[in-house]
Amino acid sequence: MRPPFAVVDHPGLLLSWRDGETGREFLVNYWVEVDNRAVTQWLTMEQVRPALTS
Repeated sequence: MRPPFAVVDHPGLLLSWRDGETGREFLVNYWVEVDNRAVTQWLTMEQVRPALTS
C-alpha cells in the first residue's frame, strides 16, 4: 500500500473494508519505520495494491 505521506509502497495488513463516499475504502495496519510505530488508517482503493508474489 502507499499511505499519503509515502513515496514507496509499504507492506500492511488489511483489517476491514467499507463503501465510502468516493468508492471502496480499506482499514489497514502498517509499520512506519522512520517513526518506529504502527498505524491503523482508512485508505482509498488507489492507495491499496495487492502484494506482488513470485
